[in-house]
Order: sequence, then structure tokens, then C-alpha cells
Amino acid sequence: MKNTYKYSKIALLVVLLFTLTTCKKNKFLDVNKNPNNPESVDVKLVLPAVEANIGYMVGNQLSIIGGIWAQYWTQDPANGSQYGTYEEYKSISPDNDNLWTVLYASAANLDYIIQNADATEKNYAAIAYFLKAYDFQVITDAFGRVPLTEALKGAANKAPKYDDESVVYDSLVVWIKTGLSIIDATQNSPSEDLIYPGAPMTQWQMFANTLLLKIYIRQGGGGLTSGGALLPGPRASVAQAGITELNTSGAVFLTTPSTDDAMLRYADVIYQKFPLYATRVFLIVNDLLASSTCINYMNGLGDTRVSDFYDATANGSHYVGIPQGAWLNLTGQTQDANYSAPNSTEIIAPAASVRFLTTSESYFLQAEAQARGWLPGSAGPTYNAGIEASWASWLNSSVDPNETAYETSDSVNFASATTQAQQLKLILTQKWVSMCGNQNFEAWTEWRRTRIPSCFVTSQSSSLSAGQFPRRIVYPSLEINNNTNFPGVKLITDKIWWDVNP
Repeated sequence: MKNTYKYSKIALLVVLLFTLTTCKKNKFLDVNKNPNNPESVDVKLVLPAVEANIGYMVGNQLSIIGGIWAQYWTQDPANGSQYGTYEEYKSISPDNDNLWTVLYASAANLDYIIQNADATEKNYAAIAYFLKAYDFQVITDAFGRVPLTEALKGAANKAPKYDDESVVYDSLVVWIKTGLSIIDATQNSPSEDLIYPGAPMTQWQMFANTLLLKIYIRQGGGGLTSGGALLPGPRASVAQAGITELNTSGAVFLTTPSTDDAMLRYADVIYQKFPLYATRVFLIVNDLLASSTCINYMNGLGDTRVSDFYDATANGSHYVGIPQGAWLNLTGQTQDANYSAPNSTEIIAPAASVRFLTTSESYFLQAEAQARGWLPGSAGPTYNAGIEASWASWLNSSVDPNETAYETSDSVNFASATTQAQQLKLILTQKWVSMCGNQNFEAWTEWRRTRIPSCFVTSQSSSLSAGQFPRRIVYPSLEINNNTNFPGVKLITDKIWWDVNP
């Protein structure tokens, strides 16, 4: 990824712009203006800075939280207790201060682009609308009710009220539609854009349509009861109407693996490396191993992607995980050589990528909408396209000749799903597998929404009651201590609004 470090420094500059210049000063004091702290920044520089900062949070802290709570990864017992609190199902408020600050600063910087892009820069504004929707969906899916209508005003409102999640979700839809209305699809994406640099703006249109589809499904489609009956989401009618509108308008979704995937590509160059890799190098520790929950499931299916998502063990070249949260029980009794770790070439590697939205996810979203009767067509071929898009995205599985055999195997074959519940189980389980190590926060969020797959186990070091799992990230201490409109502390077991599961 080109010039990531430079753009990160620019992002900090823009954050300072919003935090330090919101109060009007007496012009008499203008003689003391610092030329190194400008009161305006070119939107061409702000866009890549924001993308880099959102990518840093999605590819680092949220990837760790999601990786553990989606049961892809677990704490390495031989290398300390870096992520022991997550294994204990704890979310500690001070730990979330930076996550909150960076995501909200990113939203403020995106607003800056929207407000300051001139007539020749409307594609910068369109992209900013799309990324603002993406950013705020991450915020509200993590924390629940959050400030929106009174947020991003700096010193003009230091205590913004908290809005209901439904208000936030309605705003996401408005922003995406506004971006689509101003986009100039005859032009290419700006060269400064780090996600689709110089590509046709039609790729951003597909991104926006796919993000809209995800937003509708998230609020409309719940999981299943223990008896297999559908649990409708809180706004199933809104979801169905929105998806029908997408279909009627001829919306095109992300279609081609790698080409259409919205991601930040990093490089094995100093200051340009994948965020989580850089963090682990700084800490000089390999602190994550494979969770047996996911690795055993993939082994049971003969899924070639296991070699893309995990490294083989040093002893015997097998793919072996440890039980989720077993690090306390195994301390001093295990060696890393006996277990697999996240893949060091494709997953946590210098040149790995942060994936915002992928083609495989696009197909699984479409397949779910078809299975629920919200999009026309058969869900089976779309489901298979999601599997194929995922396999095509990775080094080993992309050249494996057994993909067709995998799709027709007993536990994967869509033809074996004769009920709507069985179809949804297949779609959402394969979606979870496809996101292993590369879209961790999204995978955990989808599990919270649907409780699929059903193979999750309670962490052996859980501090919660039996059978309970994390259902949110708790509010940061900055808000608890400083916002007089703070609505009250939430527990990690308190549900997000679209979580209709028991």
C-alpha cells in the first residue's frame, strides 16, 4: 500500500485541525498562527488518510477482537496473556478509547471532504459518503446507541446526545443514496484513493450497492430458533422494501474476486506493512494460535482454505488448533510447534490486506436475500459463487482442482438443503468460513445476528455465565467520564438492536 505512513501522519494533522480550530479566535491573535498547523487541508490528502486510519482499526484491534470472538483465533498459552481479557469475555472501557476516537475522527474527516470538495471533486465527496456509512455502521454495530445527529461538531457540542441504532441505520442509507446521486461514473476513481486507485467509479457504485444490501439484511434478517423457525429482524419490512428497490433500480453488486474486493493492500516496506503484523513485530511476540473451533470444522470438510488461513504445525505439518480460551489451562504445558497459527504469508503478513467488503461476501449476502425471498432467483448458484469467489482469493485454494467436489460434499451441497432454515445455515456457515482471519469483526457481527454457525463453544476462560457470549464492545471511558449525555454503562452481554436471539 503506497505511502501509508505519510497518509497516517496527514490523518493526525486533520484530527488536530478538527480538535484545535473549532473555537473561533480573536483576529488580534492571528499573528500567532502556526504555519505547520493549517486551518484547511486539500481533500485529495484527506481521503487516503481516512482510508488508512479506518483500515488500521479494522485490520488491528477489531481484527483481534473479532478473530477471538468469531472463534478463528485464541490466545497463545506459550507467549503471555496479551489477549486474555478477550478470552475471558471482557471488554474494558479504557481499551476502547482509541478505537472510538479514531473512528469518530475518521467520520469528521469524511464530513470535511463532503463539505469542502468543489465541483471538480464530487467523486471525492461520493466516496466520502460511502465510507462514512461504512465507518458509522462499524461504530454502531460495535457499541450500539452512539452519537450521530449532534456529533462531529467539535467544541460546538462537547456532549452530543446518543441516537437510537435505527436512526443511525437510516442515516447510513441516506448517505449512500446521496453518494450514488452525485457520483460521476464516467470518471475513474482518484489516484489518491487507496481502495480503488484509478479504477472505474463503477467499482465504487458496486461497493455502495453491496453495502446497502448488507445494511438492509443486518436490520431485517435474524437467526433461527432452536426448532429451526426463522427469527425476523427488528425491521424485516424495511429490509425487504430496500432490497426490492435495489433490484428494481438494476443495482449491480461486487462481482469479480480481487478486482472488485474493497481492500487496502499493504507492502513489505517499512511504514507500509499490514497493521496487525506491524503491531506483533513491535511487541516481538507471536501471541495468537488457531482456535480448534474453526480449524476442526474446516478439517472435517476437507477445506483447502485451511492452508491459506493457517500455518501448518512445525511438528508433522498438520493443521491443529487449541480449544477456545484454553490458554490458562495449557500454560507451561504446550509448545507452539504443536499448533497452527494464523497464516504468516496471507493473513498476518507484511503484505496482507485489510478487507472492507469482498466479492464472496457480496454473493453470500445476495444468496441470503434470495433464500429469504427478498431478491429474485435461486440462492443455490449464488451460494456456490460465494464459495468460488472465496477460493479464488487465496493462493492455495485458487489452484486446487477439488472445488467442485467441495461444493457437492455432504455438508456443503446446497441441493441437500430442502428448507429455508437449512439453506440459511449453509449460506451463513460458508460465509463464516470465508471470513476466517480476513474479515473477523464482520464474522463476529454476523454470528451475533444469526447465531450461525452452531459449532461455537464457550471459552474455557470465560468470566460469564455458562452459555453466554460477548454481544457488544462496551463504551469507552472517554465517553463515560466526559460526555454529560452519556446514556449509561452497558454490559458486554447487552444485545445490539438487531440481535433478536435469546
